Amino acid sequence: MKIAPSELTKYGYELHAQLQHSDIAAFIQPYIFRKNFASIFYWTFNALVLALSLYKIFTCEIGIGESFGKFALGFCLLLPLIPIHELIHGLFYKLDGAPAVQYKANFKKFIFYAMADQYVTTFYSFVILAIAPFVIINTLLLIGIITTAGGLSFLFAGALFMHTAGCAGDFALISYFLENDSKRLVTYDDISLGMSYFYKKGNNS
Repeated sequence: MKIAPSELTKYGYELHAQLQHSDIAAFIQPYIFRKNFASIFYWTFNALVLALSLYKIFTCEIGIGESFGKFALGFCLLLPLIPIHELIHGLFYKLDGAPAVQYKANFKKFIFYAMADQYVTTFYSFVILAIAPFVIINTLLLIGIITTAGGLSFLFAGALFMHTAGCAGDFALISYFLENDSKRLVTYDDISLGMSYFYKKGNNS
């Protein structure tokens, strides 16, 4: 049963934290460095992508200069991947039952997000919609690396590295849940106020 934001206190939830969307970077930054499964997996995956990319660059047949150039050029593929990333978030919001999804961007801070106004999300639902772009896009990029040769594979590798780096916010928010008794936390967005709220259920509720 989905709970409306106005019903949270009735079901024993209390406000635990609030996040102003304009300050999202400051809120999530500490959590991407906490020692939990989300942050450890995130940094391990980043390190593996970088290590394998460097190995491929220094052992390929087309030369270090050309291969590194193609890898760096692949960074530019992040730009068209951003709207796809956010649309996947939105799709999984809809699959979870959200009636409407809105998309926001702060180009000055290079922050993009999908939001479902006044839609309360549990930890398990949040994890699925948060990691969906990471799983789908990175899987496709890995397939591209494996099935192509020469410079094209390095383009995919560069895009994979940048997209993984760009998923930091998603994993940081999962880390926030894990650091604060995730099973008792829920969250929702208030688009009109530019805020997200996190509510935690009391021990005796």
